[in-house]
Formats: sequence, C-alpha cells, structure tokens
Amino acid sequence: MKQQKRNQVITGYHAIEELLKSRRTSHPGELYIELGAKRAEKLKELAAKVKVRCITVSRDELRRMAGPGVRHEAYIVVSSSSETERESGSGAHEYPNIAAFLDEVESEDSLVIALDGVTDPHNLGAVLRSAEQFGAELVMLPERRSAHVNETVAKTSAGAASHVPMLQTTNLARALGELKDAGFWIYGAEAGGTPLSSCSFSGRVVLVLGSEGKGMGRLVRENCDELIAIPMLGHLDSLNVSVACGILCYEVRRSQGRFD
Repeated sequence: MKQQKRNQVITGYHAIEELLKSRRTSHPGELYIELGAKRAEKLKELAAKVKVRCITVSRDELRRMAGPGVRHEAYIVVSSSSETERESGSGAHEYPNIAAFLDEVESEDSLVIALDGVTDPHNLGAVLRSAEQFGAELVMLPERRSAHVNETVAKTSAGAASHVPMLQTTNLARALGELKDAGFWIYGAEAGGTPLSSCSFSGRVVLVLGSEGKGMGRLVRENCDELIAIPMLGHLDSLNVSVACGILCYEVRRSQGRFD
C-alpha cells in the first residue's frame, strides 16, 4: 500500500535556522521568505547547503500559508513526509527503542529526561530547550497521554527540537526498567522527596518528571530508585515542569562535574 505524503510546516526564525543547521532535513521541501524580511540571507545560505529551495513571497501570501493564528513570522518551511513518520518536522534523531539508544550511548555520565503525562506542547518545547542546553543524551516520551513534537513544540524550543535525540515508548515504566538494568539511576521528581540540596548525582542519570496536576503514574514511580524534590520558599506547592526540569538538569550536570 502506497503511503500518503503530508506537508509539514515549521514557523519561527530560530526553529527554522536550527532545523537547517542540523542537516537532518531528510525530506527537504521549500523555504518561503517574506519579501524584504530581515535575516533572510542567513537562512538562504543555510538552505542552500542542504538543498532546500527558497521562494520569496509577499506578506499576505506568507500569512495565508502559515495560517491566521501565526503572527509576525517571516519564514516558513514546508517539507513532505509519509504518514508513518513522526509529524514533527523537527529533524531530531529518534530512537526506535531503548536497545538502539543503549547501543549508541557512550558517556558514563549520560543524562536522560523522561516525561510522564506532560501534555502541553509549550512545556515540552521548553523542556527540550533545557535538554539541549544541558547536553541530555535523550528525552523519552510515552506514545499516549503526552505532547509530541509539532510546530508549536519546535517553535517554543527555539530550535532545540532539531538537536535533542528522542524516543517514544509504548510502556514508559518498562523502558525505565531497561535503563536501570543498563546502569542508569532513576530519579523521580515529586513533592516530599529527598531535598535536591541533599542529593549527589553521579554516573548515568534518568530524571523523571510527571504532569503538574497528577505527577508520575504509579508504575513509573515504582520504577524510580529515588524520589527527589526542589526546596522552595513560596506558597505554591509545585513549579512548572519545564522550570523544574531546568533546575534539575543543572544540578545533575554540576554534581557530575560538567562545569568544572
């Protein structure tokens, strides 16, 4: 059966810049640039290197293509992919399973971020940005009840979605068990856990973050080796998941000596 092709649309200067820089445009399409737009020449140069055709259009035409909800965007990439592929347009490497990731990972202080029930694409985009900045080797998501990389995620991540390796799993708890068997220590973020100031991270680390409302699921929590919490001074009982992710990633990398 022949697979149907779909178009993917990515908007936002930084998201498109990083997609072109990543050289992972396996389905290169067309880069549309608004007539007279600033920074257009840099995108044209990057597009030429990965053989993506550039087309200059009017502002009205660009808005029509991007959709009524997109404002102040001067750039848009359209590329084709099959229905069986992830419709993110992010260009990031995606592992088919944990075994494939373990075959490639080499660092003895690897960092994996696992998200359980994070459904807001803006939060996922912000998490990917932290993951890229702190050198996480993998971001792992469940296939169900989770946000997945799309145009909103790519834009919110400021291009990080084009660089962070990802894995979608049908069973997050089982995937965590596989990582544990491979020598990773699983830390779950949860109120009431060991204060972050009392934690010392070393070796291979997995950080598990749940949704702000329900937190981690029971089976995922049971697969954690230790529950940790960020001490706070305010009145609210939790941080936004992307903010928590950034704090935890920094502490892991600092404890591992990455900033020495």
